[in-house]
Amino acid sequence: MQADQFGIYVPNGDKSNLAFGVDGNGAYMQQAMARNLVIDFAQISNNIQSTNWNGDTAGWAINKAGSAVFNNVTIRGHVEASSGSFRGTIDATDGTFRGTVQASNFIGDICSAGVFKNGVRPDITHYDSGAGLSKTYAVSAVVACDVNFVGKIMVWIKGEKVNEFSVTSAASNASTRYIPVMGVKAGITDQNVRCEITVEGSGIYRWVGGFALMTRSTGSWR
Repeated sequence: MQADQFGIYVPNGDKSNLAFGVDGNGAYMQQAMARNLVIDFAQISNNIQSTNWNGDTAGWAINKAGSAVFNNVTIRGHVEASSGSFRGTIDATDGTFRGTVQASNFIGDICSAGVFKNGVRPDITHYDSGAGLSKTYAVSAVVACDVNFVGKIMVWIKGEKVNEFSVTSAASNASTRYIPVMGVKAGITDQNVRCEITVEGSGIYRWVGGFALMTRSTGSWR
């Protein structure tokens, strides 16, 4: 058969609907269903989408500009993007960030500091948000001692005395002495760690203030 136009019509009352037609070098089909279709090459002039695509949350779609929407994707190779947004969990072995990183929290503080109040004996407990990696604690404070004070000042971390300072009486013409004290303990894995400073002796003294600092790192010092 040879013809410029050819069509197959479906009766619809007093009219007929074109189901399939040929016009010149083009073939046209209103609807089609293929049980098993293999295409070597195809060009889509507008969109390709699933039958349940609702424009937002259901189905999938790809348009001619290259934009695509899918509900779930598994990619077994390289992915490159100029920008993006993740609203769920990201699980990665490692990574490199060349810009600003902002997060609501980390599993385990990287660095945390607590401040001792002036006039109150330094006694503070750090409650870590995670238990990964060992930590180093440093405690520092200043104790103001009267000229007649004699005794010792001790620094405690996790219930262990890490440093002790002896204080002897000063000359009669001396003024109040400000004694700086510090203690450090590394390799701590406990999640909650108490840091405190105690004084034993006779004479007048008062707390001037200080701080306790926790850090954790996988780096090293040379």
